[in-house]
Parts: sequence; structure tokens; C-alpha cells
Amino acid sequence: MNPPPAEQAAGLDGSNGNGIEVTIDKNVSTGTDGGGSNSNSSPLCDRRIIIAVVSLVVVGIAGGIAVALTKPSGTSNTARPATAASGGGVMGIMGATDDDFWQSDGMADESLEELQQQPYPTRRPSSSPRQSDGAAEAKPPTKQSVLDFLFQLNSEANEEAQQQQQTQKITLDNPNILFLPVDDLNTWLSYTGKNPQSKTPNFDRLAAMGLAFTNAHAASTICNPSRAATWSGIRPSTSGCYDNKDEPWTRFIAEGLNLNAHFKDNGWYAAARGKTYHSSKSGLHKADEKKTVYPSEWHEYPKSEKKPDPVPNHLAGFTQPFENARNYKDDHDPDWHTASYCIDQIRKFEERDGPTFLACGLIKPHLPFAVPQKYYDMYPTWEIELPPSPEDDLDDVPTMGWDMARPDKEDKNVTRLGRRRDAVQGYLASIRYADMNLGRILDAYEALPQSERDNTIVALFSDHGFHLGEKNG
Repeated sequence: MNPPPAEQAAGLDGSNGNGIEVTIDKNVSTGTDGGGSNSNSSPLCDRRIIIAVVSLVVVGIAGGIAVALTKPSGTSNTARPATAASGGGVMGIMGATDDDFWQSDGMADESLEELQQQPYPTRRPSSSPRQSDGAAEAKPPTKQSVLDFLFQLNSEANEEAQQQQQTQKITLDNPNILFLPVDDLNTWLSYTGKNPQSKTPNFDRLAAMGLAFTNAHAASTICNPSRAATWSGIRPSTSGCYDNKDEPWTRFIAEGLNLNAHFKDNGWYAAARGKTYHSSKSGLHKADEKKTVYPSEWHEYPKSEKKPDPVPNHLAGFTQPFENARNYKDDHDPDWHTASYCIDQIRKFEERDGPTFLACGLIKPHLPFAVPQKYYDMYPTWEIELPPSPEDDLDDVPTMGWDMARPDKEDKNVTRLGRRRDAVQGYLASIRYADMNLGRILDAYEALPQSERDNTIVALFSDHGFHLGEKNG
């Protein structure tokens, strides 16, 4: 089932692909560079990296992506609400900005009642007579008056910020694109403050280099439709790809509509390894038979490394222990080899005549939570804090939500087996393993010559999150 032409072109701006315009507000007084050191001349590449953590929706990316990266004077490298506006697409990722443990909405909201307690501007029509004492008649606060006041404050803040900053407009010349899908990664990254137990130095490192999107949402909570929507810009309700059972996704998304195809058609060398689309780990191997990728949309896409022998049980580290953890090594997992391939490709950026679009699909922290023992040891079970799990948490959720939360399956089994803390431990350990591989990739990026780093965009995202007791799921 092919989507109608109008949806196929959704989000495309028709630009010619000659470059990407990046607007950067560069601190010229006492700012900090991407690594946190004080500097007035920090490398522009540190501002040019886009981090997108936890749930991305890409609505078509055409010939260029315009990204506004700002760091006002005196601000830190912590994540904050932001948007990336584009002539052809939206990149957004969710990661918390507040410090509230387990807060789930991503941003703290101030109630209207609280705002009404603040000073507000009194308004009167221009034709209204002035009061005899020269003051405007005071009126009870209204929603509009509060919004007007906030708009005034925001305008004043923007004017002040503009006086402290110098804006530079830089056009990247057909930049390299490093695209990093991560599987089942929720908001438990240490820089977000969503789960203080989590330790993710390399996710934090990437966040400090660029921008973390804190209020964006996946097109679906399931791998297959989420990834199909991300790559094509076509929502599940249009494509008809709703479930992991809707395989292969190529039955719903026509050839040539995907992000990698667009770059390849416009002169980028398109390469990938790992899980980019759903069930795509075989790459171009038997692609005509499996139909999990379109061969015409890639220059190369080698098959992922074979799983270790013995293969870990799919629920290892979750409903049952991972018995082989002490013998399991970093390079036993396919993600290690996916990262190694991408590292080799990054080193070739300088050699190629044209730009590269490189996708590196990491599977962890997806089940099984099969990682070396050293990652488990970072999170002793007796120190694990569980997310809140109210018994009535599903009362306001419709039937389809119940079906997806599956409280009578995984949650029931984990509870029955007394493995709630073990499950959280396994997930945190798997996130840390993914963080390790991300660090290897970032090391390769930072080893590039300055000119290549300046002309490379990094975008990291997760297809959706993962519940470990929240909503009884």
C-alpha cells in the first residue's frame, strides 16, 4: 500500500541539497566551549553537533536542514527545551531538563494560578478615559494578560541576550551526516536527571557538545512503525504500518522515499550497519528476499556480526538472570562490531571525494540485557531504586494502552519472580554498554581533522522508550 503523493512529499521543501545552513549564537564574552572549559573561541564543531536523545520524529529532510543552536552568556551545557527548525524537516528528541526523580512529562509546567500571583500589566482600550489619578484601572488577571506579561518578559530577555551575543551564520558544504539510532532507550540518561542512578558519561558528553531536544515524541511506541515513520517522514496512520507484525515495512513505504535515499540521490555516499530500520540487521544480505531495506537506497550495508555462542535467552537480565555475564566480553555483542564498522567509515570521511551519510544502529539497551558483568556491577541490586508503580496507574488508559502495557504478561512475571530490581539493574547495565560504544564512536569523530569535524553533523535518537514498572508495564 503506497501513500498518496501528497503524503510522500510531506515535509520536503524542494531545496537543491547544496548545503546546510546553520545559525549559531556564539558567546563572545565569558562562554564555555562544548567540553565545559572557559573559552572565547571554542571550536564551532562543538556547537554543530545535534544530539537527539529519546524519541525522534523526522518529518522529511530535503536538500538542507537549518538548525539554530544557541548558548546565551552564562548558561551551562545542560539540556534545555529547544527546537530545530528546518525548511524540510524536524529533528526532536526527548530528554528531561528538570531534576525531579522519575518525573515523566519532561518539563515542569507552572500553573496559571501561580502565574496570576505574579505582577501583571493592566490593559485598557486606547479609547478609555484615564483615571483622575493618572493610573489605569486595575482589573483582575486574565489568561490573556498573563500571556501578554510573559511575552513582554521574553521579549526583554531576548533583547538583553542579543546585546551579549554575536550571531554567526555558517553554511556547511555538503556535510557528512552521522545518524545514530538507539533501540528502546528511555530518558534514563544521567544528564537529564530523570534517573539519578544512571551513569552515561558519553551521552552526557554528546549533549554537552551540542543540543538536546527535550519535548519531542515518537510516531509510535513500537520499533517497526516508529522507525518507518522516522526514516520516511510518513506517519503510521498514513502508511498503515502500525505494528511489528506489519513486516516488512517496505510493504507500506515506497522505494526512494526514505532519508538515506534522498541523501544518496543527491551525491552522499550512503552506508550503514546494525539496526537502522526494523529487522534490518542483515543489511543488503538477501535484501531482495527479506525486503527489510531497499538495496537501491544504500551503497553498502554489511550484515551484522553473528550473535555469540551460546546465544543469550531473549529475556536474560529481565525475567531471568544472565548466567553467562562473567564470561561475556564487550566484543561478544553485535553492537561492538557495528560500532567498529562505523568507526572505520568515519575514518574514511576525509578520503572520499564527496560527503557521507552514515547510519550506525545500536541495539542495546533492547532485550536481552546481556552485557558483561562489569556493567551489572555498576548498579548493585541492593542500591536500586524502583520507579513508582501505582496499582491504579492503568485506570485511565484505554484498551489499546492496556494491550501495549501488557500488565498480565511481562510485569506480572517480573513481579511474580521477585525480579523488579534485577530488571532495572539489567536495563541500566545495558544503557551503560550502549554508552560505551557511543564513546568509541565519538572518539573516532573527535580524532578527525578539524575541517572534517566542522563539516559533520551528528544526530542521535531512540525509536521509543521502555517501561520498567511505570503504568504496570
